[in-house]
Amino acid sequence: MADARWVEVSLTVPPELAESVAEVLSRYIPQGVALEQKSIQNQSDENILEPAVRVFAYLLADDALETRKRQIEEALWHLAQIQPLPPATYTPIPNEDWMSSWKKHFQPFAVGKRLVITPAWMRKKAPRHNQIILRIQPGMAFGTGTHPTTQLCLELLEESIRGGEFVIDLGCGTGILAIAALQLGASHALALDNDPAAVQSAEEHALHNHVQDRLTIILGSLKDIYPVGHTPLSDSPSSQRSNRLFNQADLVIVNILSSVILEFLQNGLADLVRPGGHLILSGLLDSQAPEIITAAQSKGLSLTQKRSSQDWVALLFTKA
Repeated sequence: MADARWVEVSLTVPPELAESVAEVLSRYIPQGVALEQKSIQNQSDENILEPAVRVFAYLLADDALETRKRQIEEALWHLAQIQPLPPATYTPIPNEDWMSSWKKHFQPFAVGKRLVITPAWMRKKAPRHNQIILRIQPGMAFGTGTHPTTQLCLELLEESIRGGEFVIDLGCGTGILAIAALQLGASHALALDNDPAAVQSAEEHALHNHVQDRLTIILGSLKDIYPVGHTPLSDSPSSQRSNRLFNQADLVIVNILSSVILEFLQNGLADLVRPGGHLILSGLLDSQAPEIITAAQSKGLSLTQKRSSQDWVALLFTKA
Protein backbone atom coordinates (compact mmCIF):
# COMPACT_ATOMS: atom_id res chain seq x y z
CA MET A 1 0.00 0.00 0.00
CA ALA A 2 2.94 2.33 0.63
CA ASP A 3 3.71 2.41 -3.11
CA ALA A 4 0.11 2.98 -4.11
CA ARG A 5 -0.84 6.09 -5.97
CA TRP A 6 -4.11 7.95 -6.13
CA VAL A 7 -5.85 9.64 -9.01
CA GLU A 8 -7.83 12.80 -8.43
CA VAL A 9 -10.94 13.10 -10.60
CA SER A 10 -12.37 16.61 -10.78
CA LEU A 11 -14.87 18.79 -12.65
CA THR A 12 -15.49 22.51 -12.26
CA VAL A 13 -19.17 23.24 -12.76
CA PRO A 14 -21.81 25.90 -12.00
CA PRO A 15 -23.10 25.72 -8.41
CA GLU A 16 -26.48 24.35 -9.45
CA LEU A 17 -24.80 21.26 -10.96
CA ALA A 18 -22.32 20.58 -8.17
CA GLU A 19 -24.38 18.22 -6.05
CA SER A 20 -25.63 16.26 -9.08
CA VAL A 21 -22.05 15.68 -10.19
CA ALA A 22 -21.07 14.80 -6.61
CA GLU A 23 -23.85 12.22 -6.47
CA VAL A 24 -22.54 10.58 -9.67
CA LEU A 25 -18.98 10.40 -8.34
CA SER A 26 -20.13 9.06 -4.98
CA ARG A 27 -21.59 5.97 -6.67
CA TYR A 28 -18.08 4.81 -7.55
CA ILE A 29 -16.03 6.55 -4.85
CA PRO A 30 -17.66 5.67 -1.50
CA GLN A 31 -14.75 7.18 0.46
CA GLY A 32 -16.23 10.63 -0.13
CA VAL A 33 -16.66 13.43 -2.63
CA ALA A 34 -15.65 17.01 -1.94
CA LEU A 35 -16.96 20.34 -3.18
CA GLU A 36 -14.86 23.49 -3.22
CA GLN A 37 -16.21 26.98 -3.83
CA LYS A 38 -14.01 29.94 -3.05
CA SER A 39 -15.26 33.23 -1.68
CA ILE A 40 -13.98 36.65 -2.69
CA GLN A 41 -14.60 40.15 -1.43
CA ASN A 42 -16.42 42.63 -3.62
CA GLN A 43 -15.88 46.38 -3.66
CA SER A 44 -18.19 46.73 -0.66
CA ASP A 45 -16.04 44.28 1.35
CA GLU A 46 -18.85 41.72 1.26
CA ASN A 47 -17.98 38.05 0.91
CA ILE A 48 -19.42 36.58 -2.27
CA LEU A 49 -18.93 33.13 -3.74
CA GLU A 50 -17.22 32.58 -7.06
CA PRO A 51 -19.68 31.32 -9.73
CA ALA A 52 -18.07 27.89 -10.01
CA VAL A 53 -17.67 24.82 -7.81
CA ARG A 54 -14.88 22.27 -8.10
CA VAL A 55 -16.17 18.75 -7.42
CA PHE A 56 -13.44 16.20 -6.80
CA ALA A 57 -12.59 12.86 -5.25
CA TYR A 58 -9.75 10.35 -5.16
CA LEU A 59 -9.56 6.97 -6.88
CA LEU A 60 -7.07 4.34 -5.77
CA ALA A 61 -4.79 3.52 -8.72
CA ASP A 62 -5.27 -0.23 -8.48
CA ASP A 63 -6.27 -2.89 -11.03
CA ALA A 64 -9.88 -1.65 -10.99
CA LEU A 65 -8.98 1.98 -11.80
CA GLU A 66 -9.76 1.86 -15.52
CA THR A 67 -13.08 0.10 -14.89
CA ARG A 68 -14.12 2.77 -12.38
CA LYS A 69 -13.06 5.53 -14.77
CA ARG A 70 -15.21 4.03 -17.52
CA GLN A 71 -18.16 3.78 -15.14
CA ILE A 72 -17.72 7.40 -14.09
CA GLU A 73 -17.43 8.60 -17.68
CA GLU A 74 -20.57 6.72 -18.68
CA ALA A 75 -22.57 8.14 -15.74
CA LEU A 76 -21.32 11.67 -16.44
CA TRP A 77 -22.27 11.28 -20.11
CA HIS A 78 -25.86 10.48 -19.12
CA LEU A 79 -25.95 13.51 -16.80
CA ALA A 80 -24.55 15.69 -19.59
CA GLN A 81 -27.56 14.83 -21.76
CA ILE A 82 -29.62 16.88 -19.33
CA GLN A 83 -27.13 19.71 -18.77
CA PRO A 84 -23.77 20.18 -20.56
CA LEU A 85 -20.74 19.32 -18.45
CA PRO A 86 -17.02 19.93 -18.90
CA PRO A 87 -14.85 16.82 -19.26
CA ALA A 88 -13.55 15.25 -16.08
CA THR A 89 -9.83 15.58 -15.46
CA TYR A 90 -7.70 12.84 -13.88
CA THR A 91 -4.53 13.79 -12.02
CA PRO A 92 -2.14 11.23 -10.41
CA ILE A 93 -1.40 11.99 -6.73
CA PRO A 94 1.46 10.29 -4.80
CA ASN A 95 0.14 8.15 -1.95
CA GLU A 96 1.83 10.21 0.77
CA ASP A 97 0.31 13.44 -0.58
CA TRP A 98 -3.29 12.45 -1.20
CA MET A 99 -4.74 13.39 2.21
CA SER A 100 -3.02 16.77 2.29
CA SER A 101 -4.21 17.34 -1.29
CA TRP A 102 -7.76 16.47 -0.20
CA LYS A 103 -7.74 18.93 2.68
CA LYS A 104 -5.90 21.88 1.22
CA HIS A 105 -8.81 22.78 -1.06
CA PHE A 106 -11.29 23.31 1.75
CA GLN A 107 -11.60 26.89 2.87
CA PRO A 108 -14.36 28.49 4.92
CA PHE A 109 -16.87 30.58 3.02
CA ALA A 110 -19.50 33.08 4.10
CA VAL A 111 -23.23 32.92 3.43
CA GLY A 112 -25.43 35.88 4.25
CA LYS A 113 -24.24 38.43 6.79
CA ARG A 114 -23.13 36.22 9.67
CA LEU A 115 -22.94 32.56 8.69
CA VAL A 116 -19.59 30.98 7.86
CA ILE A 117 -19.41 27.38 6.63
CA THR A 118 -16.21 25.71 7.79
CA PRO A 119 -14.82 22.18 7.23
CA ALA A 120 -15.41 20.14 10.37
CA TRP A 121 -11.76 19.04 10.61
CA MET A 122 -10.33 22.56 10.42
CA ARG A 123 -8.67 23.86 13.56
CA LYS A 124 -11.19 25.79 15.59
CA LYS A 125 -10.75 29.54 15.73
CA ALA A 126 -12.72 32.04 17.74
CA PRO A 127 -15.41 33.52 15.50
CA ARG A 128 -15.19 37.16 14.64
CA HIS A 129 -17.74 39.55 16.07
CA ASN A 130 -21.27 38.33 15.33
CA GLN A 131 -20.06 35.40 13.17
CA ILE A 132 -21.83 32.04 13.41
CA ILE A 133 -19.73 29.02 12.44
CA LEU A 134 -21.35 25.99 10.79
CA ARG A 135 -19.04 22.99 10.78
CA ILE A 136 -19.73 20.69 7.83
CA GLN A 137 -17.86 17.58 6.73
CA PRO A 138 -16.95 18.41 3.10
CA GLY A 139 -16.62 14.78 2.06
CA MET A 140 -20.37 14.38 2.56
CA ALA A 141 -21.77 15.63 -0.73
CA PHE A 142 -25.33 16.63 0.07
CA GLY A 143 -26.05 19.76 2.05
CA THR A 144 -22.58 21.22 2.13
CA GLY A 145 -23.79 24.76 1.55
CA THR A 146 -22.54 25.19 -2.01
CA HIS A 147 -25.84 24.86 -3.86
CA PRO A 148 -27.72 28.14 -4.49
CA THR A 149 -30.92 26.81 -2.91
CA THR A 150 -29.13 25.90 0.32
CA GLN A 151 -27.58 29.36 0.45
CA LEU A 152 -30.93 31.03 -0.23
CA CYS A 153 -32.49 29.05 2.64
CA LEU A 154 -29.65 30.03 4.95
CA GLU A 155 -30.12 33.69 4.07
CA LEU A 156 -33.87 33.50 4.76
CA LEU A 157 -33.22 31.68 8.03
CA GLU A 158 -30.82 34.41 9.08
CA GLU A 159 -33.54 37.01 8.49
CA SER A 160 -36.41 35.00 10.00
CA ILE A 161 -35.04 33.56 13.24
CA ARG A 162 -35.65 35.88 16.19
CA GLY A 163 -34.88 33.45 19.00
CA GLY A 164 -36.72 30.65 20.78
CA GLU A 165 -38.42 29.10 17.73
CA PHE A 166 -39.30 25.47 17.12
CA VAL A 167 -38.15 24.58 13.59
CA ILE A 168 -38.90 21.58 11.35
CA ASP A 169 -36.56 20.67 8.45
CA LEU A 170 -38.12 18.18 6.01
CA GLY A 171 -35.57 16.41 3.80
CA CYS A 172 -32.69 17.55 5.97
CA GLY A 173 -29.70 15.94 4.22
CA THR A 174 -26.65 16.77 6.34
CA GLY A 175 -28.85 18.79 8.68
CA ILE A 176 -27.18 22.07 7.74
CA LEU A 177 -30.43 24.09 7.73
CA ALA A 178 -31.73 22.78 11.04
CA ILE A 179 -28.30 23.27 12.61
CA ALA A 180 -28.09 26.82 11.23
CA ALA A 181 -31.52 27.60 12.69
CA LEU A 182 -30.33 26.45 16.12
CA GLN A 183 -27.10 28.40 15.86
CA LEU A 184 -29.10 31.48 14.92
CA GLY A 185 -31.20 31.18 18.06
CA ALA A 186 -34.00 28.63 17.58
CA SER A 187 -34.64 26.65 20.76
CA HIS A 188 -35.27 23.23 19.19
CA ALA A 189 -35.38 21.67 15.74
CA LEU A 190 -36.79 18.50 14.24
CA ALA A 191 -34.98 17.16 11.15
CA LEU A 192 -36.31 14.37 8.95
CA ASP A 193 -34.96 12.48 5.95
CA ASN A 194 -36.01 9.19 4.37
CA ASP A 195 -32.37 8.29 3.56
CA PRO A 196 -30.57 6.46 6.40
CA ALA A 197 -27.22 7.86 5.22
CA ALA A 198 -28.58 11.40 5.52
CA VAL A 199 -29.86 10.69 9.04
CA GLN A 200 -26.42 9.42 10.06
CA SER A 201 -24.80 12.46 8.47
CA ALA A 202 -27.17 14.82 10.30
CA GLU A 203 -26.41 13.09 13.61
CA GLU A 204 -22.67 13.51 13.04
CA HIS A 205 -23.07 17.16 12.10
CA ALA A 206 -25.17 17.80 15.19
CA LEU A 207 -22.19 16.59 17.24
CA HIS A 208 -19.71 18.67 15.22
CA ASN A 209 -21.80 21.76 15.96
CA HIS A 210 -22.69 20.90 19.58
CA VAL A 211 -26.46 21.06 19.04
CA GLN A 212 -27.27 17.37 19.58
CA ASP A 213 -29.30 18.15 22.72
CA ARG A 214 -31.60 20.51 20.79
CA LEU A 215 -31.92 18.61 17.50
CA THR A 216 -34.26 15.64 17.08
CA ILE A 217 -33.44 13.59 13.97
CA ILE A 218 -35.91 11.09 12.52
CA LEU A 219 -35.73 8.64 9.63
CA GLY A 220 -38.93 9.48 7.79
CA SER A 221 -40.88 12.17 5.99
CA LEU A 222 -44.05 14.24 6.24
CA LYS A 223 -46.29 11.19 6.66
CA ASP A 224 -44.37 10.15 9.77
CA ILE A 225 -45.20 13.21 11.87
CA TYR A 226 -48.32 15.20 12.61
CA PRO A 227 -49.00 18.29 14.72
CA VAL A 228 -51.06 18.40 17.90
CA GLY A 229 -54.77 18.63 17.10
CA HIS A 230 -54.48 17.14 13.60
CA THR A 231 -55.18 13.65 12.27
CA PRO A 232 -52.19 11.48 11.23
CA LEU A 233 -51.63 11.60 7.46
CA SER A 234 -51.84 7.81 7.17
CA ASP A 235 -54.56 5.70 8.81
CA SER A 236 -52.84 2.31 8.59
CA PRO A 237 -51.97 0.68 11.95
CA SER A 238 -48.27 0.44 11.05
CA SER A 239 -48.17 4.10 10.07
CA GLN A 240 -49.93 5.15 13.28
CA ARG A 241 -47.26 3.38 15.30
CA SER A 242 -44.54 5.34 13.50
CA ASN A 243 -46.33 8.72 13.57
CA ARG A 244 -44.85 11.15 16.06
CA LEU A 245 -46.80 13.96 17.68
CA PHE A 246 -45.27 17.43 17.71
CA ASN A 247 -46.39 20.97 18.32
CA GLN A 248 -46.86 23.11 15.25
CA ALA A 249 -43.62 24.79 14.24
CA ASP A 250 -42.75 28.45 14.19
CA LEU A 251 -40.77 27.78 11.02
CA VAL A 252 -40.75 24.87 8.55
CA ILE A 253 -38.07 24.43 5.89
CA VAL A 254 -38.36 22.25 2.78
CA ASN A 255 -35.46 22.35 0.32
CA ILE A 256 -36.26 19.54 -2.09
CA LEU A 257 -37.68 18.83 -5.55
CA SER A 258 -40.66 20.89 -6.66
CA SER A 259 -42.75 17.77 -7.34
CA VAL A 260 -42.21 16.63 -3.75
CA ILE A 261 -43.11 20.08 -2.41
CA LEU A 262 -46.38 20.00 -4.36
CA GLU A 263 -47.16 16.57 -2.93
CA PHE A 264 -46.36 17.80 0.58
CA LEU A 265 -48.64 20.84 0.16
CA GLN A 266 -51.50 18.56 -0.87
CA ASN A 267 -50.89 16.28 2.12
CA GLY A 268 -50.79 18.53 5.16
CA LEU A 269 -47.52 20.48 4.99
CA ALA A 270 -49.28 23.73 5.92
CA ASP A 271 -50.70 22.04 9.05
CA LEU A 272 -47.17 21.82 10.46
CA VAL A 273 -46.92 25.64 10.58
CA ARG A 274 -48.53 27.49 13.48
CA PRO A 275 -50.71 30.54 12.76
CA GLY A 276 -48.34 33.45 12.24
CA GLY A 277 -45.48 31.05 11.54
CA HIS A 278 -43.34 30.78 8.44
CA LEU A 279 -42.61 28.25 5.69
CA ILE A 280 -39.45 28.34 3.55
CA LEU A 281 -39.65 26.42 0.27
CA SER A 282 -36.70 25.96 -2.07
CA GLY A 283 -35.11 23.50 -4.46
CA LEU A 284 -37.09 25.34 -7.11
CA LEU A 285 -36.26 26.75 -10.49
CA ASP A 286 -37.75 30.16 -11.19
CA SER A 287 -40.08 28.61 -13.78
CA GLN A 288 -41.49 26.24 -11.12
CA ALA A 289 -42.25 28.96 -8.57
CA PRO A 290 -45.72 30.07 -9.84
CA GLU A 291 -47.23 26.60 -9.44
CA ILE A 292 -45.78 26.29 -5.94
CA ILE A 293 -47.02 29.75 -4.95
CA THR A 294 -50.54 28.97 -6.14
CA ALA A 295 -50.60 25.66 -4.26
CA ALA A 296 -49.29 27.26 -1.06
CA GLN A 297 -51.78 30.13 -1.22
CA SER A 298 -54.64 27.64 -1.54
CA LYS A 299 -53.56 26.29 1.88
CA GLY A 300 -53.75 29.66 3.64
CA LEU A 301 -50.11 30.67 3.15
CA SER A 302 -49.18 34.19 2.00
CA LEU A 303 -46.00 34.84 0.04
CA THR A 304 -43.88 37.38 1.91
CA GLN A 305 -40.57 37.11 0.09
CA LYS A 306 -39.11 35.58 -3.07
CA ARG A 307 -35.33 35.38 -3.27
CA SER A 308 -33.36 34.35 -6.36
CA SER A 309 -29.87 33.17 -7.23
CA GLN A 310 -29.08 32.31 -10.83
CA ASP A 311 -32.12 30.28 -12.00
CA TRP A 312 -33.04 29.10 -8.50
CA VAL A 313 -35.50 30.60 -6.04
CA ALA A 314 -36.50 30.33 -2.39
CA LEU A 315 -39.94 31.34 -1.20
CA LEU A 316 -40.89 32.58 2.27
CA PHE A 317 -44.57 32.21 3.27
CA THR A 318 -46.47 33.31 6.36
CA LYS A 319 -49.49 31.40 7.67
CA ALA A 320 -52.57 33.47 8.46
